[in-house]
Amino acid sequence: MKVTIKDIADKLDIDMSSVSYALSGKGTIKPETRELVRKTAEEMGYVANGIARKVSTGKSNLVGIVMPNVLFAYGEYVQHGFRMLSDAGMETSVSLTEFTMEREEMAVKYLLENRASGLIIKSLFSRWADIPEGHPLRLAAKNKLPVVSFGYPISGSPFGCVHIDMFGIGKILGRRFADTGRKNVKLLIPHPPPFYRNVKELLKGLEEAGSGNYEVSTAHFKPDKSVDEKTSYPFSQYDIQLNEFLSEAGLKAGGAMMRKLLSENEIPDAIVCLSENNLMGVYNEAARNGIEIPGRMALASPERSLILSLAPIPITSASVSMKSAAEASVSMLLDLMKGKDGAPQTVSLEPEFYSGASA
Repeated sequence: MKVTIKDIADKLDIDMSSVSYALSGKGTIKPETRELVRKTAEEMGYVANGIARKVSTGKSNLVGIVMPNVLFAYGEYVQHGFRMLSDAGMETSVSLTEFTMEREEMAVKYLLENRASGLIIKSLFSRWADIPEGHPLRLAAKNKLPVVSFGYPISGSPFGCVHIDMFGIGKILGRRFADTGRKNVKLLIPHPPPFYRNVKELLKGLEEAGSGNYEVSTAHFKPDKSVDEKTSYPFSQYDIQLNEFLSEAGLKAGGAMMRKLLSENEIPDAIVCLSENNLMGVYNEAARNGIEIPGRMALASPERSLILSLAPIPITSASVSMKSAAEASVSMLLDLMKGKDGAPQTVSLEPEFYSGASA
């Protein structure tokens, strides 16, 4: 049986309001009574009802981080964000959507029901007009919940945004290819269409930098079965994530894409992979087939986390530091939570170039 305030009051033969005030630090309770109540509560194993407290005050120090997954760069972002929010005295709830609308809706609804004070989210929605009436994100706006969108803005929404400039990343990598005389650049996408905004912006940046210098094309991976070798095509968003992002599956997808290029005799001068584990799969398959990197083929990545540090050669990359992204997101959210006035802002973080030795 759970120990209640009434149980403590009965044991000490005092009224329930005195126990409540003593435990909450409120009221004009004598110090010795307050200490007796707290000691008795501890001995009896009392656990405060946080939900009831949130309901009664309408406030909490709960902040939600809602992300597709916590792999590689996303994991670093969540870890830094968690630490920064904790240092600011916040309780942090991390929820994963695995790129499904249903899980995103459930995660935001949970935070609203638990009186969260703020939300950082990488949403699947790109436009406010696409979000249905009654959706938890719309309820968040109606309840003036401070929200920061990570990666891309939700166009037309009342939310702030910390933007990862994939267009800028594409241009940086593209200039590197142009400077090193590459003529045929291919962007490898480890899943079938539809493609998200990061793919479209990255491709646009590569194309702009390559104008008059090199040709850009894409190739996407269309596996026959999911990573568990049970689910056949067409895949759900969940199956696509399993094939694209999980460590071993991502390596296999990268290797499969490289084998396809080899079988079709379409080895480009340069390859850009969306994720680091895909890139390592491409690298391993290229090395097994005697393709010299960067001599015969350049390799580059639009993200950089721990896995690239384990590569046999330093991998060329252009990326935004996830620590910087987390700092910007948390800073923006805390400002919103303090009630600082002003229209929603979008902060675009400048990518950093790492020359490496693969391009």
